[in-house]
Amino acid sequence: MANAIKAAGRYPVFPPPGGPPLSRWNGYAAAVTGRRSKWAVLAAWLLILMLAGGFAAKISDVQDNDPASWLPADSQSTRAVGIAEKHFAEHDRATAVVVYTRDGGLTPADLAKVDADRGATPGSTAATKSRDGRSVLFSAPVPMAANDNGVLGDAVDRLRRTTDRAAPSGLDVRVTGQAGTIADYIEAYSGMDGVLLGVALAVVTVALLITYRSPVLWLIPLLATFLGTWIATGVVYLLAKHAGLQVDGQSSYILMVLGLGVGTDYALLLIARYREELGRRADRHEAMAHALRRCMPAITASAATVAIAALCLVFGKMNNTRGLGPVIAIGVAVVCLAATSCCPRCWSASAGGCSGPRGPPPRRLRSPLRTLACGSAWPPSTRGPAGSGSARPPSSPRPSPPTSTSPTRRPARC
Repeated sequence: MANAIKAAGRYPVFPPPGGPPLSRWNGYAAAVTGRRSKWAVLAAWLLILMLAGGFAAKISDVQDNDPASWLPADSQSTRAVGIAEKHFAEHDRATAVVVYTRDGGLTPADLAKVDADRGATPGSTAATKSRDGRSVLFSAPVPMAANDNGVLGDAVDRLRRTTDRAAPSGLDVRVTGQAGTIADYIEAYSGMDGVLLGVALAVVTVALLITYRSPVLWLIPLLATFLGTWIATGVVYLLAKHAGLQVDGQSSYILMVLGLGVGTDYALLLIARYREELGRRADRHEAMAHALRRCMPAITASAATVAIAALCLVFGKMNNTRGLGPVIAIGVAVVCLAATSCCPRCWSASAGGCSGPRGPPPRRLRSPLRTLACGSAWPPSTRGPAGSGSARPPSSPRPSPPTSTSPTRRPARC
């Protein structure tokens, strides 16, 4: 047996305890890490990216951010909205209310400003003055679109610029009502996806740089995660366009952040196993193949758990919650496939500088209970002679085992 292993030129690999046999993943690992097949895998991902990238850029076209569409079809609010759209022709318009206030009471100049603004606003109603004479308001319709928040936002911005222009000093002018409230929500949430993505990227990048101290290693998981998230967004667009999947802005944000976290997590596990195999094998492709076989049972089990748990959301009553489950499941599945195929291909084809810092493994600390019992956090094998107070560095060679003529004496272990 030993001669056969020596002739093969590699170490025997045994399946992890309690896990599935490694033969289940032999074909996948060979296809991903092969010297020639890895280029075919990369070409396939680039082709999929070209096809799905264009659809991912159109995800905003299929988003339905109307709160009425989130409710169940049999709810009273949904039925009221349906009746209003059926009997009122201007269902594509929202009402904006312009309020003018002065603490000491409105002046003639203020009332002239109100009349001028009403004349410059098409469809405005008559002004209504308060009993104390400190406020006056009028309403006006503004256009809106179900799938384009920019239509209402731009209309409210134009109305605000009109009412703020040449306003008398001390006069407080506000735009509120249905249109003003929705415009404030649009302004508050605009750019939120960029902020979330930036914060997530910063946290992941700092963690990778501190962990591996490599100028190249942190780029590979991020690029693979972006690839998987972008392709998953394209798949979600196709399902929303042709299969009726409910998608809103919240789904896109969650898919982006969740894909980044899941992909980085799987890549960290894979690179840890890869570095272990590099210490046993000189060939990078062989080391990556063994590392991938060891990681795939845990990675696929984790991805399947998250995807199945997310699919349970389809039994919810809210439409946006029911649509969020398939979006998360698709994102996790695609990102998992990208992390376990693109990352191994890039790492196995890279030079040794991408394998992270080399050196002796860190010393393993005892558990708190053993530390209390033995008085030291380090295992006995890393300490010097009793009473010397010195510790042997982890890089120093271990003492040679006793020969057959000397008595065998094992150190006491706690």
